[in-house]
Amino acid sequence: MILLGKRGLVKPPVGKLIGTALRRCRDAEVVWEERTEIDLAQPLSPRESAGWGLRVNQEGRSGWTWANLEDSPENLLERAVHDAKTSSKDSILFSHGLPFTGHSVVPDVIEPEPHVYRLSKLVDRLRFLMPSIIPGRALSIGASLLIQKMCLITRAGEQYGQRIVYTINVKANEGLPLSTQLVASRLRESPADILMSLAWRSAHSEEIKSAPEGFQASVFTEDATGAILRDMVKDHFDASNFLKEPEKAAPWGETWLHEDITIMDDGTLSSGPGSGPFDGEGIKKRPVSLVQSGVVHHHIADRYHAKQLGVDAAGLAVRDWGKPPRPGYSNLAMVPGDQTLGELARKIGNGVILDFLAPCDAPREHGEFCRVAQIAFRVQNGRPTHRLEPFLVRGRFTDILGKGLLGVGAERLWNLRCFTPPVATAGVICEPLPSGLTVNDERCGSWW
Repeated sequence: MILLGKRGLVKPPVGKLIGTALRRCRDAEVVWEERTEIDLAQPLSPRESAGWGLRVNQEGRSGWTWANLEDSPENLLERAVHDAKTSSKDSILFSHGLPFTGHSVVPDVIEPEPHVYRLSKLVDRLRFLMPSIIPGRALSIGASLLIQKMCLITRAGEQYGQRIVYTINVKANEGLPLSTQLVASRLRESPADILMSLAWRSAHSEEIKSAPEGFQASVFTEDATGAILRDMVKDHFDASNFLKEPEKAAPWGETWLHEDITIMDDGTLSSGPGSGPFDGEGIKKRPVSLVQSGVVHHHIADRYHAKQLGVDAAGLAVRDWGKPPRPGYSNLAMVPGDQTLGELARKIGNGVILDFLAPCDAPREHGEFCRVAQIAFRVQNGRPTHRLEPFLVRGRFTDILGKGLLGVGAERLWNLRCFTPPVATAGVICEPLPSGLTVNDERCGSWW
């Protein structure tokens, strides 16, 4: 029986699996993972998961399988080889470009108790301070802890990595929508960012009016900027989405956005929820410029998609639990500017401030951004005056962050896996919510 928990990873027979697989297949890769999720409401009942997977290159085809740690190496190998024989996907060499280590260094075991204690202390501070900051509103707090551990084995050797991610959600139980979220791998002692976000979102909310319609100058707060980045990267930079439709890809090497826009995937940021020593295929993480001064420098591709594109892999692969690698970012970061949020609001004069933008199923054209503005404010003469009822906001990525960009803010905040500043843009289109529209939840994702 495999034991999980405080003792850390209990190693399955990976040596036997990789050795047998390499004798039968052209190349092979073994991954084994452990994940512990702790809800602060029930800290003594953690949810623990463990498993291992095998990816093979069998006669030039890629095969994959995943199982509990109790499953035998023979079973994994047979299933992976069978998957390769029925697959139409070309394979790659899994150890290509990886430094040979010859030995592995296992990191110190993460004991969850100190992290649970630190998280509970922060939540206690929030509960004490919130009634003073947000009077008259009933707010609930949810908090959790995620501990991820992964070992990747190829013919080049073994690599171990681990990380811890804190999540805090604050939301109103009734009445006007009000919420904020913190997702980070480093927890500050002060809840200032959360309290400031709540205070900002509750301000100017005594008066609520319908949103203006048509083209409106706008300011995207830090959270709203993160929303547009996530959608833009998914549509125009993720190779798995545009490989069969290359016209959707952001044009490599060309000026596509405003010169003040620089966007990176940076898996080395100390507080980033996606930071770690290596990506889902063992490549060391480093800052990678997707857009540099408006010019498209890189697309997001794992080794398979990088081979299809004819470029080098840059550590831009992630692994969902129990799945093979796919293209994905660690932490999206936009380089800040030098203007305050107030200066950006004064720059647009009259318009809207977009804050919390939720994904939805509204139809949209290729290259278009479209979300529900659940929290937004009217700006008149450079100052927010009142809150707006939810409405639909849309505009082209190349207009909002391209020719229409008016300025980039100096302050950056974490929102999901994005570290972004506010931006001001010449305009977006505001529309009433259509009937039957579905608003979707958006989560950080727990991929490695």
